[in-house]
Amino acid sequence: MSKLYNKYCELKQKDFSKIYVLKSGIFYLLLADDAEQYGRKLGLKLTKLNDQINKCGFPINSYEKYKMMLDNLDCEYEIIGNEERKEFSLEIMEYLRQLDINSLTPLKALEILNELKEKVINE
Repeated sequence: MSKLYNKYCELKQKDFSKIYVLKSGIFYLLLADDAEQYGRKLGLKLTKLNDQINKCGFPINSYEKYKMMLDNLDCEYEIIGNEERKEFSLEIMEYLRQLDINSLTPLKALEILNELKEKVINE
C-alpha cells in the first residue's frame, strides 16, 4: 500500500469517526470511506488511488473554499500535512505586524502587496 494510505489507516485507527484530509503534493485528498461518504457532499469526483481504494480531492489553491464546505458539514475533520501552510501564514502575519503602516507611501504599499503575492504564488 502507499504511504498516504498507510497514514490514513493509522489515523483511522486512532479515531474512526473523524474525516482525514491528507495533503499530497499540490492536492488535498480524502481516501477510502471518507472519499466515498463525503466526496459527493463536497462536489468532488470519486477516482481511484489504486484498484481497491477510492479517492477524491481538491487543489491546494482551493483550500479556503473546501475548508468552509467542511466546516458546514456535520462532521469532525482534520487536515493532515498542513503544517507548512500554518507556518507560512504565521510568517506573513509577523511580517505585517512589523510594518509601520503610517509611514508607508502608496508606492511602497504596492511593492509590499506584490511581494506578498509572489510569496503566496510560490508557496
